Amino acid sequence: MKKAFVVLILLNICMLTNGQDANYSQFYANPLYLNPGFTGTSAAPRLVVNYRNQWPQKGNTYVNYSLSCDQYFKKMKGGDWVRSFKTAPN
Repeated sequence: MKKAFVVLILLNICMLTNGQDANYSQFYANPLYLNPGFTGTSAAPRLVVNYRNQWPQKGNTYVNYSLSCDQYFKKMKGGDWVRSFKTAPN
């Protein structure tokens, strides 16, 4: 009974969420979207901002925004990053 209730709740959550994976035509210009393993691969801090208006000629278009920032830290001997996406119908 408890397991069926959890499955029912998870299915309802999945039905309530909406999403679309952003399709950037120049995906290499957004390295953390392409592969998060690229975090901290540059010596200087890196800030990337992307914008895409998908199918602007059609009536209901998707507008994608992407912001990411990463940096290499010597003490960590690795990188750390922050990434944010916004996909919304126009």
